[in-house]
Amino acid sequence: KTSGCSPLIVNFTDLSSGGTPTNWTWDFGNGNTSTGSDPSVNQNPSAIYNTPGTYSISLTVSDGNSSDVETKLAYITVFNDPQADFSASSVKGCYPFDVTFTDISVNGSGSINQWFWDFGDGNVSIAQSPANIYVSNGAFTVSLVVTDDKGCQNTIQKTDHIEVVEPPVAIFAGSPLLACDPPLNVNFTNASTGSSALTYEWSFGDTNTSTQTTPTNNYSSVGTYDVSLIVTDVLGCTDTSFQSSYIGIQQMDADFDFSISGCAPASVSFSDSSSPGPNNWQWDFGGGASPSTSTSQNPSGVIFSNPGTYSIELIATNPAGCTDTITKDITINPAPVSDFIANITSGCNLPMNVIFTESSTTASSFFWSFGDGSTSTLQNPTHTYTSPGTYNVILTVFNTNNCSDTKVRASYIEIVLPQANFLADTTSGCVPLDVNFSDQSTSSDPITSWAWDFGDGNTSSSQNPSTHTYNTADSFTVSLIIENSSGCRDTLSVDPKVIAGNKPTTDFSAQPLSTCADSSVTFTDETDFANEWLWDFGDGATSSEQSPTHIYTDTGTFNINLISYHNGCPDTLQKDSFIRINPPIAKFFAQQSCASPSLVNFINQSEGGDIYNWDFGDGDSSNQENPSHNYLDTGRYTVSLNVVDTLSGCEYTSYRYVDILALGGSIIADTLSGCAPLSVSFNSGSQDAISWAWDFGDGQSSSLDTPQITYTDPGIYTIELIITDLNGCKDTLINTNYIQASGPIVDFSANQTSGCASMNVNFTDLTTSPAGFVSWAWSFGDGDSASVQSSSNLYPNVTGSYNVSLEVVDTLGCVGTLEKPNYIYQQKPTANFLPIPNPVEICPGDVVTFINGSSGSGLTYLWDFGDGNTSNGINASNTYDSSGLYTVSLIVTDNCGCKDTMIDNMQSGSVIYDLAAAQGGNTAFTEVNKIVDKNGVKIMGETNILNKLPVSASNLYAKNIFN
Repeated sequence: KTSGCSPLIVNFTDLSSGGTPTNWTWDFGNGNTSTGSDPSVNQNPSAIYNTPGTYSISLTVSDGNSSDVETKLAYITVFNDPQADFSASSVKGCYPFDVTFTDISVNGSGSINQWFWDFGDGNVSIAQSPANIYVSNGAFTVSLVVTDDKGCQNTIQKTDHIEVVEPPVAIFAGSPLLACDPPLNVNFTNASTGSSALTYEWSFGDTNTSTQTTPTNNYSSVGTYDVSLIVTDVLGCTDTSFQSSYIGIQQMDADFDFSISGCAPASVSFSDSSSPGPNNWQWDFGGGASPSTSTSQNPSGVIFSNPGTYSIELIATNPAGCTDTITKDITINPAPVSDFIANITSGCNLPMNVIFTESSTTASSFFWSFGDGSTSTLQNPTHTYTSPGTYNVILTVFNTNNCSDTKVRASYIEIVLPQANFLADTTSGCVPLDVNFSDQSTSSDPITSWAWDFGDGNTSSSQNPSTHTYNTADSFTVSLIIENSSGCRDTLSVDPKVIAGNKPTTDFSAQPLSTCADSSVTFTDETDFANEWLWDFGDGATSSEQSPTHIYTDTGTFNINLISYHNGCPDTLQKDSFIRINPPIAKFFAQQSCASPSLVNFINQSEGGDIYNWDFGDGDSSNQENPSHNYLDTGRYTVSLNVVDTLSGCEYTSYRYVDILALGGSIIADTLSGCAPLSVSFNSGSQDAISWAWDFGDGQSSSLDTPQITYTDPGIYTIELIITDLNGCKDTLINTNYIQASGPIVDFSANQTSGCASMNVNFTDLTTSPAGFVSWAWSFGDGDSASVQSSSNLYPNVTGSYNVSLEVVDTLGCVGTLEKPNYIYQQKPTANFLPIPNPVEICPGDVVTFINGSSGSGLTYLWDFGDGNTSNGINASNTYDSSGLYTVSLIVTDNCGCKDTMIDNMQSGSVIYDLAAAQGGNTAFTEVNKIVDKNGVKIMGETNILNKLPVSASNLYAKNIFN
């Protein structure tokens, strides 16, 4: 090459002619030369150009007697590299920190057309002037590699160029928060944190504000007040804590709603609508209710067994001790009772009219279902049944309050008709014919009479009449009439049921008695009288014709048998060796080889005969017994063999097809490359093939001539096709590395796939592709997503399974996707308990029992009763010896080590620092790096709290005094 980027290595080749040089002197134009007579060193040397510019090259060759010089001016060009440089919109800030980078690189000899950025946080970009969001604190080194259209590159790296710090966190609490009457003085405590000095903007919701660290505000009017705190650090980063309706000064206003489900016994649900913010409820549902009282906010499923009017009382109290009472009446309506009877419930006559009479109580409307698809809304309907069967009858009644009751009488109406039926032990034969009849009739009521008519003028009234003899030849219709005890009848008549005949005298003749194979023989019935015939021709063939014609396809002598019948009365005659069939019978098969498909060997298998006449179907013939024939053209040929037996004078001709084939083909695809999924249509291009066996190289196969498949995975695939012709010959075609489906092969891993709720999972992209990557699209299954190569996700603080998917686009525009179902699983127990008595207001020395309502797998328990006593039991009791206010906590741990905490009786304004926030938290409400307010208790999930604590006890004490 004669041009390129620095350093440029050029290999020179001596092209001198007209003699045999023995010495070479090179001047490379860059101050370097090469001189000598060693061909391996001096004839074709190399030179390195480090400095951009244009260089002239000269070569002097000598054979010892003469010399010659060749100079090429401006022969080598070394390009100027581009100079990478960039600026940032801002270099210091709080996360999430959005920085826009601007390319200010300078072109060299070429024009810059490629950029590769590394932002130092795992994210990269190929845009010219990209933006990046930094989501964690730290100092980040940024680098840029630029490449121009001549392939020259330059790199700039700015160490610790971007500095990202943690944003401030606004935290506050107030006390007291509630009062029944003004004025109310609230002291606010500031627990905000930040990486630098903070300023504060308080808004107390009553038009008052403050910039103090820990202010006090006097609320002088009744109402509820929102409180907010905005903290700002020296970089201008802010955070806001907003507490809606945080302060309340208002008398208690008790109220509730209710919903009644059905009539007595009725279930009633109550919904508290008291304000402001009660935390204690005393319900009294009155006598007759179960339960009769409740301390739940919204009790449901309260059962009132009897109809009537009930007075419901609610006493509501808020944390400030404000109390109000309200009483409301509810009315429970009585339910109806459904019942009915019918004037008749069974019968055997159709149609059957049934009168239904209801005997329900407090019913105002009716809905009947009669079991046959018919309904009625009459009070006392009459229904006509038109088909036999068993029917369920249902009556649903409604009262004026729209309450209902249903009465079902299963299989209440039964209509069964008698059915006449009988059997005869024989139904045909010779006179006199004895027949025994047996009654097979059925009836729901007893059968009381039978009337038989035997069809020959005789009758009987017996259930199973004794043997009846038919003395005349004829066909007879037999009937039976039955009647049951309810007077219902049925008749069965079979025509004909019995046939009786006289015995015939069988005889027959045939013409000719001796003939050649494949010739017709006519048989003539000569029986005196008959109306059915059964012939057996001795070769396995039969006929029921009176005088049939039969063609024999085998040689030899054959016995003929004829059975003739008159009304089922038989007579048989057999004539042995009655028919003679003379040879020959021509038979042959063709023998072909896949190695020589045009050569056919014919194998003669004829029976008898001594003269053979072959016609091969292509104009050639032979008189050999077992000839061979070579066909010149492909095609289907009709081959015939005519065999003559000179002794019998008979001849026979047999025909067979022979297929001469030229099997071949080629694999053809309409598309050879593209992005996966890649759809490809194939054609075998085959000749004389009748079956195809495709192997597409990816595990897919087909037996079609022109299949279409889709390659779902990227790869290079070899195609194999086996074709088969009518003669069973095969040919195999292989196209190696024929189809290329491009695209990324997507894969990823996670540093953990199961654990406790609020898992922070790091996902690593493991995708491979021969091309570069353009974009990534993650879906973490919890509604969150990301568009960087490798990412992390913080899952919510709940039990659940999550599908994770990744879509990757490469520089060819190909897309690959992978979803791993239920890839992430996290679990979390729930701590819960109820103290008895409740509310807990006791005297010293009293015992409080704690009922455990926690849920989870394989739980262990740690109770802390707030007085120094603890317990590991499922349920626990504790004796409080001294007066005071005690905070009770229950920590539950499941079989995976996940924890949850329930805290009872903590004062509003309390703060919990959960040091296990990153591992799922020790309370049910902890969220990573967030502050959650639960009933006025701040639960802080800060994961870096230990690094923010003072390093000594003195500093910690001083900080507490200062705050």
